[in-house]
Amino acid sequence: TKLQDKNGYVRCYNAEGKLVLEHRHVMEQHLGRPLNEEEVIIWRDNNRSNNDLSNLLLGFKKIALEQIQCNNCGTVGDLKVISLES
Repeated sequence: TKLQDKNGYVRCYNAEGKLVLEHRHVMEQHLGRPLNEEEVIIWRDNNRSNNDLSNLLLGFKKIALEQIQCNNCGTVGDLKVISLES
């Protein structure tokens, strides 16, 4: 079962039955470890409900190499993006 909130984030149940953010859960399953607080997920197509691994990028909050602006809210912040494509 999946639930979508008013901001477009999808939540799903993990193996322990806890409701979690689906984009973080998908990336954690791919990496085989929990994400830390500095790691963020970016959607290639800016669609928060498209949590297919091929649409997700792993980024870091405080390792600033470039400044970006959020397409959804206009917030400007520093972010380094790392593609997981092979």
